[in-house]
Amino acid sequence: MKFEFEQNDLQRIAEMVAERLLPMLDQRPSKGKSKGRGGEDYFMDLPETCKYLKMSERWLRDKVGQKAIPYYRVGGILRFSKTEIDGYLHTRSNN
Repeated sequence: MKFEFEQNDLQRIAEMVAERLLPMLDQRPSKGKSKGRGGEDYFMDLPETCKYLKMSERWLRDKVGQKAIPYYRVGGILRFSKTEIDGYLHTRSNN
């Protein structure tokens, strides 16, 4: 079965999905903990990830552009999984 969508329909679908996902992605961990409530992974925004990595926003955006660091784009907003960033750091420290 094949579906064809107009560009504006795809944009509306993406916005609806993002609207439902953003509240889940906006969960912030308790201070000093690497996981959210219940031990699950959580997502950081760009400034929070820069602070966590102690790197500039330009550096992080360059890594995203190179697809050198794990990231997600939800409704055009960059999000970074804490667990995946920790894995990235671990593999970089072993090289």
